[in-house]
Amino acid sequence: MELITAFRDITKALQSLYLEANILHRDISRQNIIILLIGTSGFMACGILGGDDHTYRHDLDSLFYVFLWLAICHDRVTSKRIPASSRLHAWTGSPCTGMKWGDVFKIKRADMQPTEFSKLVEMEFREPFRPYLPLAIRYHKLLFPIRDGKIFIGTDPSRAAAERLYKEIALFESYIQGELEKLSQYTT
Repeated sequence: MELITAFRDITKALQSLYLEANILHRDISRQNIIILLIGTSGFMACGILGGDDHTYRHDLDSLFYVFLWLAICHDRVTSKRIPASSRLHAWTGSPCTGMKWGDVFKIKRADMQPTEFSKLVEMEFREPFRPYLPLAIRYHKLLFPIRDGKIFIGTDPSRAAAERLYKEIALFESYIQGELEKLSQYTT
């Protein structure tokens, strides 16, 4: 529950930065989030890898990749490297390793297709994080809606769209409330 609370708080901070001060974080990765102990392609938004200008949506996209990385690579006790069979390996390429950003973009975009994403999380979420599968799937649907038969990775630049997306992503809050209600049943 602490993890979900932290992600809720990070989302609120990103919302405040963007909606109140028009500031984009631009470099969300596991190394840059205090709760987790240099931007990398593994955490870069699909749109950024595809050459788009940075928007509020890309910060939320990057935060989503941090969430996935935690659920796939950690067991809540130790920090693990990416499992050998994980799709995340393909997300961590860079020009330094001979992989072009465009290649990483194509791989990530393919992995975010609804069917592929469902397979990815079902196969790769580590046991302690499996209860968060529904949360990951809901977050995915918000970030990658289907438009004209394809996932949408663009950004509606209007303030109203930003407010709507941040409000919808308050799903961390509803998840926390649901968990607290479950806990209160056992303590009363």
